[in-house]
Amino acid sequence: MDYPDNGITEINQNNKKVIQSKYNSYVASFGGSIIQSGLLATLMIFEANKEKRKIIETLVNLYNETVDDDKLTKSDDFFYKTLESKEESQVKLIRNSLIDMAVSLKLAMRCYEQVDNSNS
Repeated sequence: MDYPDNGITEINQNNKKVIQSKYNSYVASFGGSIIQSGLLATLMIFEANKEKRKIIETLVNLYNETVDDDKLTKSDDFFYKTLESKEESQVKLIRNSLIDMAVSLKLAMRCYEQVDNSNS
């Protein structure tokens, strides 16, 4: 099954999907940012940046695929605003799931050729 990647892959001149290396860096920093700053602050920071937002949208799509209820939706075009209304225990479960999914995404990104940011 081919899942939407929210624009983190591109088609190169050989018609193969490639990933800009900056997205690898963004995913790598996501988990550490959550540990250091918290989920809410990390979502705010990533959603404020157009390129980093693609990582959040990909992770939230993965999260929503794995849960039957309590899906994350945008409130005023941001995911972090949805978390403000959730109980602390729910936020911790979402936090842990998003960290796990970031690790999975990082591993999956290894299947693609990575190109330097300046080549895109």
